[in-house]
Amino acid sequence: MQDKITHKAGFSSGIFIYTFLCVSILSVYWQVRAFDFISFDDYMYVRDNPIVRQGLTLEGIKWAATTMYAGNWHPLTWLSHMIDIEIFGLNSGMYHIMNVFIHMANTLLLFYCLRRMTGSIWKSAVVASIFGLHPLHVESVAWISERKDVLSTFFWMITMLCYTRYIERHTAMSYIAVAVSYLLGLMAKPMLVTLPFVLLLLDFWPLKRPELIMSDGKGVSAAKDMTQGIRWSGMLKLIREKIPLLLIAGVASVTTIFAQKGSGAISNLEIIPLHIRLQNAIISYIIYIENIVWPSHLAVFYPFPKMIALPRVIISAAILIALTLLFVVNISRFPYLIVGWLWYIGTLVPVIGVIQVGSQSMADRYTYVPLIGISVMIAWGLPQLIGKWRSGRYILSGILCLIIPLLIWSAWVNAGYWKDNVTLFSHAIDVTRDNYLAHNSLGVALCDRGDFDAGINHYIEALRIYPEHIQALNNLGATLVKEREYGKSIEHFKKAIQLDPYFVNAHYNLGVALYSLGKVDEAIKEYQEVLQLNPQHSGAFQNIQIALAKQRKISDAIIQLNDALKTEPRNYMIHCRLAELYQSKGETKEAIGHYENALSINPGTDGVLHALAVLYGENGEYGKALLTLQKMVKLNPNDSDVYYNIACIYSKQGRVDNALKWLSEAVKKGFNNQMLLKTDPDLENIRATKFYKQIIPVNNQ
Repeated sequence: MQDKITHKAGFSSGIFIYTFLCVSILSVYWQVRAFDFISFDDYMYVRDNPIVRQGLTLEGIKWAATTMYAGNWHPLTWLSHMIDIEIFGLNSGMYHIMNVFIHMANTLLLFYCLRRMTGSIWKSAVVASIFGLHPLHVESVAWISERKDVLSTFFWMITMLCYTRYIERHTAMSYIAVAVSYLLGLMAKPMLVTLPFVLLLLDFWPLKRPELIMSDGKGVSAAKDMTQGIRWSGMLKLIREKIPLLLIAGVASVTTIFAQKGSGAISNLEIIPLHIRLQNAIISYIIYIENIVWPSHLAVFYPFPKMIALPRVIISAAILIALTLLFVVNISRFPYLIVGWLWYIGTLVPVIGVIQVGSQSMADRYTYVPLIGISVMIAWGLPQLIGKWRSGRYILSGILCLIIPLLIWSAWVNAGYWKDNVTLFSHAIDVTRDNYLAHNSLGVALCDRGDFDAGINHYIEALRIYPEHIQALNNLGATLVKEREYGKSIEHFKKAIQLDPYFVNAHYNLGVALYSLGKVDEAIKEYQEVLQLNPQHSGAFQNIQIALAKQRKISDAIIQLNDALKTEPRNYMIHCRLAELYQSKGETKEAIGHYENALSINPGTDGVLHALAVLYGENGEYGKALLTLQKMVKLNPNDSDVYYNIACIYSKQGRVDNALKWLSEAVKKGFNNQMLLKTDPDLENIRATKFYKQIIPVNNQ
C-alpha cells in the first residue's frame, strides 16, 4: 500500500514539474514569435540562402550532406531549416518558435534523464529548471542560426537515454542505438565530440557502474580517497567500451577542423598567439561561472581583449586548480561535485578558444551543455550543505522560490533584446567595450532603415576600434556610394582588398564606384576579378556587359571627337568632353592635356579647374594641383570644399602646418563632412597631431 502511495505521489510530482517547465519556458520565450531574422548569420543560414529557401528538395538534401558552407558539416541543421521553409515559408517568428519547442524538449528530456539515473525527482527538477530558464541559454534559443545548438543537444539527451538503456540490457542493438543517436547529434553540431567523456563521468556517478566503483554493499563507494574508490581496470574496460564513439568523435573533429579552416573561420596564430588564447581560455572559465551566478551584461558578441592582465590569469588559474583539487579530495563523499565540475570543464574544451574560431573571446551559446555540470553541483551540493540544518528544508525552498522567478524575469528581458538587429546590437554596445562588430552590425541595420548618417557614424567607430575590420571598410564604402561620395568610397574598398585580396564584395563594390565615376576600364578589371573569384556572381556578369558596351561607345566617341577637333581645334566643349572620356578610360595624361587646352581657351571655369586638380592629385603632381586649387579660391573664396582639398594635398606632402591651416579654414567656411574626416586617407598625416581635435568640432569626434 505504501509503495502505491509513493508511486502516485511521484507521478503527481512528475506531472507538476513537466507542466511547470513547459509553462515557464513559454512565458519567457513566447515573445520570440514576433522577432525578425538577425543579420549575424541568419541571412546566411536561412533568409538569403538560395538552397535552403527552396525547401526540402532532393538537390537540397544532397547539398546538406556534402557542403561545408558556413564552416561546418551539419546536414541535420540544414535539413531542419529546409523543413521550416517547407512549412512556414520565410516567417521568421515560426523559426524562433521551433527553437523554443526543441529547447523545451531538451529541458524535459534532461529532467527525465537525471530522474531516471539518480532517482531524485526534485534535484533533477532543479537542474532542468536552471537549464530551461537560465539567461545564458537565451542566445541558443532566441537566435535562429543556433538551431544547431538546440537540435544537437536534443540528440545529446537521446544518447544519454539510450546509454542508460544499454547499461540495463547490454545488448548490441542498445549500443547501436547509442552510436546512431550520437552520430545524429554530431550531424547537427560537432560540439558533441565531448559526449563520450561525459558518459564516462556518468559511469562513475550517478550510474555507479560496478566495473568502476568499489561498493560497500549499499551501492556507495566505501573508499576514503579516489585511489581506493575507483577500479582502474574497470575504467580501462569502460574506455574500451566507448572506442566506437571515440572514433566517431575523432572523424567529426577532423571534419570540423577541415571545414573551418577551409572557410577561414580558424584564426591564425599570428593574429592571436597561442599564449594569449590560453590566457583568455583560463579567464573565460571563471567568467562563465560568474555569468552563471550573476547573468548581467550578456551580449551577442564579446570582443577579444586587446590586453589580458597577467595577475587576473594567475588568480583564475589558481581558482580552477584549487577547486579541482578540492573536488578530487572529496570524491568519495561528494562524487557529484567532481562529475559536475569535469562536465563543465570538459564540455567547454572544444569552444574555450585554444583553437580560435571567429574573433569572439567567449560566447553565451557555448554554455548550453556545460552549464548542466554546474547545475548538478548546485542541485546536489546545496541540500548536502544546508539540508542538515534545523530549518534547512525551508531555506532551500525559499532559495528556490527566489531564484526561479529571477531566472524567468532575467531570461525574458534578455530574450527581448533579440527582437531585431537595432535592438540586439545597440544592447551589445551598451554592455560591452570596444565592440567593433556590434558597431558595424548596427551600422548595417541603421542603413537598412535609411538612416545613413547614423550608420556611417557606427562604421567609423568600428574602424576607430579596429582599423583593419574589412567588413566595416566595405560597408562604409558601400554607404558612401549610396551617398554619391564615390571618391571616398574607393579608398575604403581598396584598403579592404589590400587586407583581403579575395574579398569578393569589396571588388564588386569598387567596380560599382569606379563605374559611377566614369572609370569604365578600371571598373571592368574589378568585375573580371570578381568573376575569377566567384564565376557565379550574377551582378558582376551583368555589370561587365554594361561596362563593355559603354567602353565601346566611349572609344567610338573619342574617334569622332578627335575627327571634329581637326576642324575645330579651339573648341572648348570638345576638349572638355575628350578629357572626360579619356579620364573614364584611365588615360590620365591625355585627359590632363585636354583639360589644360580647355582652360587655355576659356580660363577660370570652376568645373574644369576642379577636374584638373583632381587629376593632378591622382597623378602625384601635387604642385600643379595646389596651383589649380588656389586659382579656384580666388574665383570662389567661400567654397569650403576647395579649402578642404588643399588641406588634403598638403597632408599628402607631409606639410602638416599648411594642411592644418587650410583644414581650419574649410571648417570655418562651413565644410559639412567632418564626420568623414576621420576615415579620409588623404588626412592620415595630420590626424595624429595635437591640433587636429582642436580643428574638428568635438561633437564630430
